[in-house]
Amino acid sequence: MAQAGGRPQATGIPGVRHIVAIASGKGGVGKSTTAVNLALGFQAIGLKAGILDADIYGPSQPRLLGLAGNPGVAPGGNKLLPMIGYGLPSMSMGYMIDEATPIIWRGPMIVQALNQMLREVAWGELDVLVIDMPPGTGDVQLTMAQQVPLAGAVIVSTPQDLALIDARKGLNMFRKVDVPLLGIIENMSYFVCPSCGTRSDIFGHGGAEDEARKLGVPFLGGIPLHIDIRAKSDSGQPITATAPESVHAGIYRELAAKVWAEIEASQGRAVAPPQLALNADASSLNVAFPDGESYDLSAEMLRVMSPSAEVQGHSPSEKQTVGGKRNVKITSLDAVGNYAVKIVFSDGHSTGLFTWPYLATLGREKDSRWEDYLAELTVKGLSRG
Repeated sequence: MAQAGGRPQATGIPGVRHIVAIASGKGGVGKSTTAVNLALGFQAIGLKAGILDADIYGPSQPRLLGLAGNPGVAPGGNKLLPMIGYGLPSMSMGYMIDEATPIIWRGPMIVQALNQMLREVAWGELDVLVIDMPPGTGDVQLTMAQQVPLAGAVIVSTPQDLALIDARKGLNMFRKVDVPLLGIIENMSYFVCPSCGTRSDIFGHGGAEDEARKLGVPFLGGIPLHIDIRAKSDSGQPITATAPESVHAGIYRELAAKVWAEIEASQGRAVAPPQLALNADASSLNVAFPDGESYDLSAEMLRVMSPSAEVQGHSPSEKQTVGGKRNVKITSLDAVGNYAVKIVFSDGHSTGLFTWPYLATLGREKDSRWEDYLAELTVKGLSRG
């Protein structure tokens, strides 16, 4: 069966709602680092995410997630268990072979291996599975784009013309197979000297944004060239997970929220921005959606249910029960595009990025979630303060 645009109807993955390809026209642009931090960014905004390393020849995700060893076998014996790093399920050829061992396979073997890693892994229930695509636009990339039920693709490029030429090829490949283009990210967008604060556009600046405008696709944002991102990536401590308070982790969270908004929009499920209004003493936030839904959410509830690594952890087992916030206030509301708001609280917490769907879910489930929270406080011997 084919879809209206001519793209073959690919078989879905049980339990996985959306699959997103992170791609580039060439190597060396930081695609894999961007992919893992985007996946962790999805987690940080309250989504269940996983990552598949589809770069068979040069797998990077084991190193980026600080993982080693071989995957286990799921009950039943017919699927592998994903490796877990920072609560993120992952699968990579790098778990099957030594890091220094080269893969010398032809295209059909590569495609077979990728399909096995995609479909013969017990991914569980995921909102989004990120695929770290191999660089380039060859047979392997084209076959994956045709055979995997992609919700969309994100193109990663650096600002200079040489990289943009190849990024354009990758973008056009996805267009030819009717995969929605969720946007372009400009990596290594600029450099700020840590000593003097001077900004330098080492690879130029704004090229990806200009290209996105010419091609009529969203420009999702830029990521700076910074030693902390590089050092933490090399040491298997991705910055979004290990330094959630950092500016750079915030950038990845915002990019993840933008990508999620584009996915929802492409599926016809975009949530229109609500009106936000604080009460007189900033102890409550009214969230009024254009469809008539309106909710009053206390500052205390928003604080203790913040979609941040501090509260949610990196997996359900790491989720923290935060007490002592009865008197917390909201000090500011900072809009993030037309898809989320960053709420700053009087205790200094500010890393939660509240997307419109998350606020709507909190509103609809307010009573049951609050009851569960009070029960957790009792079990753990904590108080509201």
